[in-house]
Amino acid sequence: MVALRQSIRFKIFAIAAALLLAMIGTSIWSAFSTARVNKQLAAFSEGLFPLALTLGNLRAEMISEREQLHDDGRRACSKGFDARAEQSQKLITQAFRYREQGSELAQLERNRLKFAELGPALSQIRTMHETLVKEVHALCAAPDAQTVAAEMLLVRTRVVELEESLTVLKDDLGTFVSESFHVVEQNERHALIANLSLVGVAALVGLYLAYVVSRGLTVPIHRLRDGALAVQSGRLDSEVAVTTVDEIGDVTRAFNAMLADLRAKEEIKATFGQYVDPRIVSRLIEDEASRSVSGEKQRVTVFFSDLAGFTPIADRLTPGGLVTMMNAYFTQMSNAIREHHGIIDKYIGDGIMAFWVPPFVSPETQAIEACGAALAQFERLARFEQELPELMGLRRDLPPMSIRIGLSSGDAIVGSIGSDVARSFTVMGDVANAGSRLEEANRFYGTRILIDEQTRQMASDAIDVRFIDRAVLKGLSEAGAIYELRGMRGTETQHGVELIGLYEAAYDAYARGAWAIARKGFAQCLALCPDDGPAKAMLARTEQLASTPPTAWDGIWRAMTK
Repeated sequence: MVALRQSIRFKIFAIAAALLLAMIGTSIWSAFSTARVNKQLAAFSEGLFPLALTLGNLRAEMISEREQLHDDGRRACSKGFDARAEQSQKLITQAFRYREQGSELAQLERNRLKFAELGPALSQIRTMHETLVKEVHALCAAPDAQTVAAEMLLVRTRVVELEESLTVLKDDLGTFVSESFHVVEQNERHALIANLSLVGVAALVGLYLAYVVSRGLTVPIHRLRDGALAVQSGRLDSEVAVTTVDEIGDVTRAFNAMLADLRAKEEIKATFGQYVDPRIVSRLIEDEASRSVSGEKQRVTVFFSDLAGFTPIADRLTPGGLVTMMNAYFTQMSNAIREHHGIIDKYIGDGIMAFWVPPFVSPETQAIEACGAALAQFERLARFEQELPELMGLRRDLPPMSIRIGLSSGDAIVGSIGSDVARSFTVMGDVANAGSRLEEANRFYGTRILIDEQTRQMASDAIDVRFIDRAVLKGLSEAGAIYELRGMRGTETQHGVELIGLYEAAYDAYARGAWAIARKGFAQCLALCPDDGPAKAMLARTEQLASTPPTAWDGIWRAMTK
């Protein structure tokens, strides 16, 4: 069966209309039953009750007439008797009027029958009374006493019979009036109960209709709420059942369409997330990258890394094995960067370029996160070297592997850069070039991680560093301080603290051109730590400068090669 569309407005209107009809029906029934009871009361108060009182008064008049006839027959001929007879006739006429009035108002069958029975009875009373009056008048016209005595006996008998008939009729009507009062009272009670019952039934029906409709509204809303909570928690695998054909059904269908769209976007993210950082994919899909597409100047921290010792291993592997090894390596290193909220820009041979920039990371922590990612690379490299023999099937003669990393911070253009057919979300500026040069400078200084002055300042409270040199690196135009990142704050050993003190003192002599003092200081560093790369590099440079002193020395080294 095709379901007709029923809007929420229609459902609410239908409930209100049903309740209104129920209350109208209840009111009509209540008015009808109340009017019926009122007519019963009217028949009682305007017919039966005054009729009973009239018969009582008529009986009292009959008693007075009997007393006049009983004491002295001559009194019957007085004007007083005629007045009482006339009053009795008026009461009989009044009784007939009350009977007719009650008969018209009668609603109950028993009342109608009773009023019908009263007609002949009242007619008989009137006939008997009229006969009595005639006989009294005949008595008064009798010529002799003997006739008067005979007529008086007959008249008295008539009075007694009339009185007895009135008494029987009055008592019978009194009993009927009492019974009628109880019947009316009972009918009134029944009508009240019926009205209350009908109101209760109408209210229950209205509440049931309201419950059915409200449940039809709330159940799908609850399903939508559960679906929204599921989406909020990241579950997009189930749709919400469409059970109504109203506006909620429309919203549910729109919600399911949204779910399908979200699933499609998630599939796109999952696919392109292997090539582009998922956060960048999310911004592009959600059309929130308008500023990034056009480019924006921001403070950024750039990361460059290079795998040292890669060539000897690559020479021993097949192309397929080499790809397998590099995929495993890049997976480990990329995870370290992403765990610290970095964006991977590209893979350059065996190297990685990444950067940290708002809104993907807080500007207050971007340099700290970059330093943490750089240090985490070496922890993952140790695990990678342990897994490499099993991964590649190489059991022995594996050359050592290491990483060189450079970090620089500064202002750069961040955005989606490229042609109309291919773009890359990347950074452009001297800061990127500086990061690359710092990564390459590790070769000369024998270090693993070098950072610039801006990175050190941005992360100074969270890292331990050693000042290495002030130099103009190849490809850069300005001199800058170079620092070795040794660990996060509090990880430096006492041996390292002593080495840093000796190195700084030696470098201070080197910067002043005190070559002999500098040579001695760097030699002390090597005596404390024979494998210290910066001390070796600076000692060799100091000896070179001492043998051929520069004409003008400002303490800044200008590199001619990478």
